[in-house]
Amino acid sequence: MDQLWGHFQNVSTINLSQNYLTEKTVDSLIAHRSAMPALRSVVLSQNAIKERQVKGKLEELGKMGLSIGI
Repeated sequence: MDQLWGHFQNVSTINLSQNYLTEKTVDSLIAHRSAMPALRSVVLSQNAIKERQVKGKLEELGKMGLSIGI
């Protein structure tokens, strides 16, 4: 995922549902948020991400102006 984030510069919504992604994807998204200024919404439903484990990180992304659906 780290290599892909830079290609989403003009994308406002990314749907990454049903991809067996883990909590590391949320960490990667936080690290590369500045490369995607137009991004407003990310859908991560039906993955291996446990919302309980990433609650603080989701709040951090919310402060960055992102809406995250898990």
